[in-house]
Amino acid sequence: KDPVEALSVCYSLPLWLVEKFLKERGLEVTEQMLKAFVSAQPVTLRFSEKLTKEKRAALISQWEKSGVVVKEHPYLSYAYKIENAEGIAGLAGFAEGMATVQDVSSMLVCEVADIRMGDKVIDVCAAPGGKSTQIGAAMKGKGLLVCNEIVSQRAQILSRNVERMGITNATVTNESP
Repeated sequence: KDPVEALSVCYSLPLWLVEKFLKERGLEVTEQMLKAFVSAQPVTLRFSEKLTKEKRAALISQWEKSGVVVKEHPYLSYAYKIENAEGIAGLAGFAEGMATVQDVSSMLVCEVADIRMGDKVIDVCAAPGGKSTQIGAAMKGKGLLVCNEIVSQRAQILSRNVERMGITNATVTNESP
């Protein structure tokens, strides 16, 4: 059988994309990538930098008592994978800005950017606000953070998350390039 067609059908991807992956990555890596595309990914939370270790531990304990499975991320001390959390916004501390949903890949962007107090930063395509709030926290209320989102409904979500996480030096805009 033709592997391009078989993978295209199996993973519901266009032939041209499967061909590109196969050419660039080979069959074994392409199959691993495509399996990862369709597998369920864990939900990760980032705890607020303002939380003490004791408060973080208390929140985790409270969540676990309600049936949420919480696993520490292997290399980011403020990131936790969670399972069995129905309605994340209802978790204790979430509405108060003690934690936010954010993928580890976004957290790593902020780590690499090495944002510091007093910096001036523009985050374009900023909704829902994971990176923006992490950047704002790194700035510790100093400097200027402009968070732009071109879709107005997403800009409203961004604005709510910036406020919920207590970022005071950010401005949310809704402008097209």
